[in-house]
Amino acid sequence: MAASAPWASAADTTWTAGSGNFTNAANWSAGVPDANTNANFTSASSYTVSFTSDAASSNTYFNPSSGTVTLDLGANTWTTPGQFWIGQSAGANSTVVMSNGALVVTNAAKAGDFTVGRAGSGAFTMNGGTILSDYGAAGFTGNGSTILLSGPSTIWSNSTQYTVGYYGNNSRLVVSNQATLVAGSGILRIGHYSKSNLLVVADGGVVKSVSTYLSHDGASSSGNSALITGSNSFWNNSDSFLVGLNGGGNSTVVSNNAVLQTATLNVGHASGTNALAIYTGGTVLATNVNISLGGTLVSNRIVVAGGSLIATNSTGTASLALGGVDSELGLQGGLVRADKLNVNASALNNAGGTVVAKAFNVANGTVNARDGSTTDVGVATLYIGNTVGQTGRWNVVSGTNAILGATRLSGDSSGIVGIMTVSGAGTLQSQVGALEVGRNGSNALLVITNGARMEVSGSASVGGGTGGGNTAIVAGNGSTWDLNNSLAMFLGYFGSGNQVIITNNGYVDASAGTFYIGYSGGSDNRVTIADGGKLDAAYIPFGQGGATSNNLVLVSGAGSLLQTPNMAISVNSGARGNRLVVTNGGMARIDLLTVGGNGSHNQADILAGGVLIATNSVVLGNGATSASNLITVSGGSLAITNSSASAKLVVGATGQGTLTLNGGNLVVDQFLATNGVNSVVNLHAGDLVTRSTTIRNAAAFTVGDGVQAATLKLNGGAHLFADGLSVASNGTLTGTGAITAAVTVANGGALAPGMSPGTLTIHSNLTLNNFSALNFELGPHDLNGIGVVGGDTNDLIVVNGDLILDGILNVTALPGWDFIGNTPTNVFRLFNYTGVLTDHTLSFGLMPGGIEDAYFDTSVFGEVNLIVVIPEPSSFALLALVGIGWLLRRRT
Repeated sequence: MAASAPWASAADTTWTAGSGNFTNAANWSAGVPDANTNANFTSASSYTVSFTSDAASSNTYFNPSSGTVTLDLGANTWTTPGQFWIGQSAGANSTVVMSNGALVVTNAAKAGDFTVGRAGSGAFTMNGGTILSDYGAAGFTGNGSTILLSGPSTIWSNSTQYTVGYYGNNSRLVVSNQATLVAGSGILRIGHYSKSNLLVVADGGVVKSVSTYLSHDGASSSGNSALITGSNSFWNNSDSFLVGLNGGGNSTVVSNNAVLQTATLNVGHASGTNALAIYTGGTVLATNVNISLGGTLVSNRIVVAGGSLIATNSTGTASLALGGVDSELGLQGGLVRADKLNVNASALNNAGGTVVAKAFNVANGTVNARDGSTTDVGVATLYIGNTVGQTGRWNVVSGTNAILGATRLSGDSSGIVGIMTVSGAGTLQSQVGALEVGRNGSNALLVITNGARMEVSGSASVGGGTGGGNTAIVAGNGSTWDLNNSLAMFLGYFGSGNQVIITNNGYVDASAGTFYIGYSGGSDNRVTIADGGKLDAAYIPFGQGGATSNNLVLVSGAGSLLQTPNMAISVNSGARGNRLVVTNGGMARIDLLTVGGNGSHNQADILAGGVLIATNSVVLGNGATSASNLITVSGGSLAITNSSASAKLVVGATGQGTLTLNGGNLVVDQFLATNGVNSVVNLHAGDLVTRSTTIRNAAAFTVGDGVQAATLKLNGGAHLFADGLSVASNGTLTGTGAITAAVTVANGGALAPGMSPGTLTIHSNLTLNNFSALNFELGPHDLNGIGVVGGDTNDLIVVNGDLILDGILNVTALPGWDFIGNTPTNVFRLFNYTGVLTDHTLSFGLMPGGIEDAYFDTSVFGEVNLIVVIPEPSSFALLALVGIGWLLRRRT
């Protein structure tokens, strides 16, 4: 506070008149004041003091308890270099009005003191004229003092400090109607150890200051405010503007086309619960803006509701930093623009506003985006998570929102965590630019849930660099990650342990792009499609650009679907250990599936309840360097088929591959295993249905492992087994078509020609064993009891070679089996053969009821017939009455 000692010994004179001239001695108790005299105004009445010439006084004091003193300076100057105090003493309630002239309260020591409300209260209204002062104040210790500056010709120029509420509370300074206040080179304080003080700049008013502090000293300084409002209202602060230096609850409002310009703006410099609000048309221009400086303060806020907060400079280094617990930058429409925007510990809540930043880092805080929010980082990158040991969060919670520019979760190094959540039915997040969920960082998390949708235009990645442990989750009915405008999707470009999880009817749509898994060295990355989730992609390659290993796609749960025209498990020669698993009600629809393009130890597993449908082909071991690649069907279904019967299963195309059926079923149009020992086929259990087969792999094809039930069903066509075909115990060979192979049916194995019913042709030898089962469907015959031979009427085996006849015949009766025509004796053809018959006697197993007699007839070369005697219906009761069963025997 300005010193007053140099003028303490001045003489005093007191105004004694009503209205009158300042230079009239009769109006003063001790003559007209001069530079060595104090001027005192004490009358509790209203009057005007007029000036006809320049005047002076050492100090000036106004102490009335009521009334208004009007100063009519005209074109004159009043110099009072010491103290100009309105409301000097306790109990005073002084009002002064000035409308013209010049008032000078300055001295060489820069200690001239213009105070309204020194110990009492006061009001000063200036409707014109000029004031020059060293120090200005409203409310030194007195409460409720007011300074009102109004009018385009009103100028108050202060050289040092200016205070609204030094120790006094509830003081006001209003600069309005194009008036100007130059606060000086010192600090403009609003609340110095005081509360509820206010500075208003309105209706074109102008304030110029160097440093402004709301709540300057002391925690007791609170509730102090600044309001800048109205067109052309302008506050230019050249250094620091601090809303809440020490005390809390301080606020600044900029609205209605007003402008606040400052170098540094801190909301919560060393205290909490402070606020800046920028309403419709209001603008704040700053080089650096901080919420909760240092990040240790609480509950400081900036609200932008239709206005603009601009933190930029010509060098592009201006900063907007959000820190503090429960602190916030809130947008409700309007614009925030910054060169560098950092969310450190607080929240940015964007409800329909636009954020433009050359650099945007969410280090350890939260951004909440609501309907209509836009974030624009231009050619830069938005970092969500950019500080080691901290977590940045971005929540999209409603409506239509957009990010323009690249977005990166979890920054560029380990120990950084970034999380983005897009949630709620009808919520749309548009990402125009690359989206990287963990580039070189780790533990990044993208969640799209509860019916929300995210659209990405630009490349997308989860673990796009060396980062590991990053995850994208799409969960819930209607939840969609739309990648159709993306350049590509990368899961684990170089990184490991990254995941995409699609669950609970969530959907990832990459049907117009490529979904890379482990692009160039990425390992242990995983796609999980579960519980009704769905993934569409135009192409899904594992290891497209380099050595990748142990990456997994899992499709599990009823309604879960993977759909792509092309999946290549291992493209590069270094890609190994990669795997597709379809299980538990999950389904994969893949036109072309390659397992082991050039790499090794890659695998596709169709497990219990899983279904894989391929409409073009499945190729296992497709490159010269591929080895130990596997397809395993264990309780699931693999269907490689299309309407033109041209879909192919190729085991060991130019490399090595192993197909193993451990249960479930495999249906294929064209089954090829022709690369010698590199084409390994194991039919241990389950059903293999094929329309066309070519196997040249230096090993007899065996149906079954001798323990489990296995079936090879030939659905017409030609079937070459170059090294023989063997049916093991519990195995079954069935169907129609032509087999080129020597066929052996082991004890416990079964041969069942026909497709209910039909003819099976073997272009080689057939060997049956004592307990080989022959399962035939027989019935239709003519009126003479001659069964229709083969075709699609009765089962028939044609052996174009030697026949070793043995085993047990089981017959299922078809319509027409019973007695008709002129004879009860019916003849059914079982075998045709062209070579040597070795007859080890067939035995009867399960036969239809009501047979009187049955036996086998091999008397005609090239034929094995079954003779069955079926009595007329009138004989059935007699047979039953006498207890004579039908006799099964063999005749030659």
